[in-house]
Amino acid sequence: MFKKIILTTILILSVGVGYWGFTKLQTKKTLSPDQIEEIASTLKFEWENARLDKEGQCKTLSYVDDQYYQCFPEYLQCLLEKKLVNVYLDKKVKTLSLVQGYSYHQMPSFRYYDFVVKAQDYDEELQLSFVDSCQETYVPQRYYPFMANKREVTISWDNFNRNLFVDKFHVQNWEVKNWKNLANDKLSKSAYKKIKDKNLYSYTYGLSV
Repeated sequence: MFKKIILTTILILSVGVGYWGFTKLQTKKTLSPDQIEEIASTLKFEWENARLDKEGQCKTLSYVDDQYYQCFPEYLQCLLEKKLVNVYLDKKVKTLSLVQGYSYHQMPSFRYYDFVVKAQDYDEELQLSFVDSCQETYVPQRYYPFMANKREVTISWDNFNRNLFVDKFHVQNWEVKNWKNLANDKLSKSAYKKIKDKNLYSYTYGLSV
């Protein structure tokens, strides 16, 4: 008799849990392809233009202009953490939020950042990748001489038939920190030791070649 009661209780619980799971599955809201595209487009525009945050909640540095915040992962993370980014879904304004902090990836010729986000009232999590290309400037193809020895012209190097891009801003401390976290080798750790007590958003000085 005791065994029958236990089995009956287990059966009732199983049915109850199954019904709860089925009900939750039925009510779970997922994003359509068009909605995903809307979210991606909204964040891509903000990533490249940095137009939000007129109240200065995330643009906190007084010595830079808005161009500084283009393709700036700390800025986009701040916007999502403070829920300042809205999208239009199901004919309603929905807020985007950050599920977890961004992750940094370094490729041979570029770097990119992954963000995991959610839309208000939706259960689906989206991982979006943003390439850091806003700070690039093209180096014209020509000879690059430097003047030395009483103005004797010496050809240093040229970049004919080569497309070169350089970062138009100085290296900053947060970039060295990302490099250390990703590479985790002797060189990056040594560089990070020199700047860890300084403002993350200051320019980095004193590094070796």
